[in-house]
Amino acid sequence: MRLKIDGFVAGQIVMQKVQQRPARSWPVAVVIAFCLALVALIPQLCVFAAKQDAWAGSYVSFDFDEPAYSAYLGALIDGKPRLNDPYTGRSDQPYSVQPETLFSIQFIPAYLLAIPARFFGLSASTMLIALRPLVAFLSALAVFWLLNSISRHKGVSAVGTIIVLCLGSFVTSPSEFQLGFLRGYLPSLPFPLFFLYCGLGWKAVTVAERKKYVLYALLQGSCFAVLVFSYFFLWTAAAAWLCGFILFFLILQPSRFRQTLRVTAISASISVVALIPYAILLTRRAADMDAAQLLVKTHTPDLWHISELICASLIFVVLVHFRRDSAKLDTPVLAFALSFAALPFLLFNQQLLTGRLLQPLHYTKYVIPYAVAIAVIVVWTAITRRERTVALVRLNGAQSLTIVAVSILILSAIASAMTGRAHLKSSIATDEKWLGLVQTAELLRHPDNWRLQRIPVVFYTDLVQADLSPTTRSGAVLWSPHMFVFSGSSLAENLQRLYCFLYYSGVKPDEFRRMAETNSYLSLALFGFERVCSRDAANHSAIRSTDVEIEQQRYIEFVSTFNAEKAKTMPIDFVMTLSNYGPDISIVDRWYQRDAGTMMGKYTIYRLAPRK
Repeated sequence: MRLKIDGFVAGQIVMQKVQQRPARSWPVAVVIAFCLALVALIPQLCVFAAKQDAWAGSYVSFDFDEPAYSAYLGALIDGKPRLNDPYTGRSDQPYSVQPETLFSIQFIPAYLLAIPARFFGLSASTMLIALRPLVAFLSALAVFWLLNSISRHKGVSAVGTIIVLCLGSFVTSPSEFQLGFLRGYLPSLPFPLFFLYCGLGWKAVTVAERKKYVLYALLQGSCFAVLVFSYFFLWTAAAAWLCGFILFFLILQPSRFRQTLRVTAISASISVVALIPYAILLTRRAADMDAAQLLVKTHTPDLWHISELICASLIFVVLVHFRRDSAKLDTPVLAFALSFAALPFLLFNQQLLTGRLLQPLHYTKYVIPYAVAIAVIVVWTAITRRERTVALVRLNGAQSLTIVAVSILILSAIASAMTGRAHLKSSIATDEKWLGLVQTAELLRHPDNWRLQRIPVVFYTDLVQADLSPTTRSGAVLWSPHMFVFSGSSLAENLQRLYCFLYYSGVKPDEFRRMAETNSYLSLALFGFERVCSRDAANHSAIRSTDVEIEQQRYIEFVSTFNAEKAKTMPIDFVMTLSNYGPDISIVDRWYQRDAGTMMGKYTIYRLAPRK
């Protein structure tokens, strides 16, 4: 008993010394952040090393949707207004008001990149290349600050930061490592704000001074306002987290009831003010936006995610420890841990109240893995006696934590390099296509094109180039796989553009059927992501042979009735194709006259003139 008491007193003395002379934590945070920034940059460095002086300026991307974000960013850099469609070239005008899209509503991150890009004369690709290490750096600082505010130990915070960002990303994409939160400028740019928001919430309810907790509450509300106009899945996650945190904190810390309510009132007031214009913008959204974004009306619960099972286990562990000896638990930290443990249940089942379900996959990829990792770390912090933790660190804990941190970083760097090497061939191919896009952009800026009195339309036979084209210049394309996510064309017009693209590409009706039956760009465009990925024949949304037949008949009718009038409704001014081994575009010659063409690397671009 004497030894136990002495050990406890020694632990208290050590804790007092630590609190009196806190170790400098930020140098450690900066080192961790710098290392993660390098890990994030490795895939791009692989392309630099392979291409060297022949590099055309493309950015590395592993996500299918990233070109749409870079296209919108490119349009803003070129001076387009907030309401614009980079693929059709249409923008908001007094005589032609454009509806809102998810890009125009979530505009803050795009403008944070576009404004400095305009000022310094940088391209969208350059900004996206610089964004990856920058966001990795800022995310590491934000997570470190959050964990350090909870644990008050730099070693635990450092290892926790690496676990949250690296292992959380590995859970998101176990087949190949990549820091998943770095996709495009969304969710990457506002991603650190989510952790900053949670950290400010913790500070606001735990500090004693009135001026400080009011300031923290004001900053938290302002942070939420930025998230609202940045990324839907982050601000809704932040709102869900705050509800859980305040509930658990009031239960476990009733002595701070008044302060908690004051803080909540201040933060919530700013949040409501931000949500009012957000709601107004939503009322002005495109008519087809809900269908394009796969909004589903349902009240069905979703309780079978692995993250929910992990968090349920964490909650069970907390309850067991709380029942044994609640006096040994750090209850404020416990409330914080439970708020993150409850987050998957709230996000995956909010439709029970709202009746709306919007792509929960985004929560699965960009929120939940990182939240679960934080929950695990903070639960460990809450149920571990602080004096035991300090004693452990005084002995060999610091060395152990350093070994763990360095090991995870090395493995992450190796995995990132392997992922970059695995995608190197496709990245090099994209860079070669990028060269043609950059040269095409210069050609389309020539004064001779001003005689058209409209934005020139380019028919790209390569859909990767069509998707990336607006990133290098503001213009218009005949069709691209991401045209449907913008409001410049309706779903009906988008389908007609798709048929026109297929017709000019020489796709026959039997080829159309084969393509529609397979998981190709055509099946995605015709039936949508969820129907293509549905492999359950009993599912009413699964693609059936009758669905393919209907679409085939529509395409046959389009081809059989195509005439000069239809060609005029969807005019094209240029066609870009491979100089050798490209698709047969002889059908274009029925309606247009081609010039001799201009060689651009492996590609040739032809200027078209309508036949009379």
